[in-house]
Amino acid sequence: MGTVSHRKYIRWYPDEASEPTSTVVLTSPENRFVDLRILLPPDGAAELSNEPTGELPLERLDWAIAGTTISEPAVAPTGEPIRRSTFSHWVSSRDADPTGVSDVGDMYPQEDGTTLEKGEMVNPATGRATAYDELWTDRLAPTSDAIAVLRVDDGAVKGLVVWIGQLCQALVRDGDGIALERWEKTEGSDEEEGTWTRTVRMGSSRKLPCEDVLTGKVALEKDGAVACQGDMWQVIELSS
Repeated sequence: MGTVSHRKYIRWYPDEASEPTSTVVLTSPENRFVDLRILLPPDGAAELSNEPTGELPLERLDWAIAGTTISEPAVAPTGEPIRRSTFSHWVSSRDADPTGVSDVGDMYPQEDGTTLEKGEMVNPATGRATAYDELWTDRLAPTSDAIAVLRVDDGAVKGLVVWIGQLCQALVRDGDGIALERWEKTEGSDEEEGTWTRTVRMGSSRKLPCEDVLTGKVALEKDGAVACQGDMWQVIELSS
């Protein structure tokens, strides 16, 4: 079952909690994820981008990561049962070669259904390892949701697309260049389908397969492939 996670805030100790980004993580049933953290508009606008295509400058990117995650039972210092999650990075906007890089967070369930993540990682503002909290809302995808994961891994080109229900995120890296997208589907009526909109596009001009996949321009088959601007994206997970 896939998971859609929205971050409510981050706290770098000893600072106060805040949320300077729109952070969404899509995690597939086989624990592959795409995590996009987009800095909010400086003018406080409701939409991330003023462009109908979702175009944004890379200066608005906080962090983008794709990889795999595992979760296992653990015990908090207070003795309460928690989950310990390890996020192994495969593609990262901050590191051309994130091989061996991972984050570990302890997940504390909250009474209101949210999850408080506690751990330590490098604060990009200081460059030092710092204790942090992140508060998340997690939604398990209904079994009726379409889910697909596509991967390209061809020499210097590495990328991942995760589509869960009404959200899709993608990240690809080619050496020093990155490209990423977030797509969201509006709710439809009883008579009409919802509409897919690209709400974020950043980075190089490298084409990503999201639009062709989401609009049905290409048909997906498990273990099949989707050609996109010379890249062959393998369909490694698929359910509907």
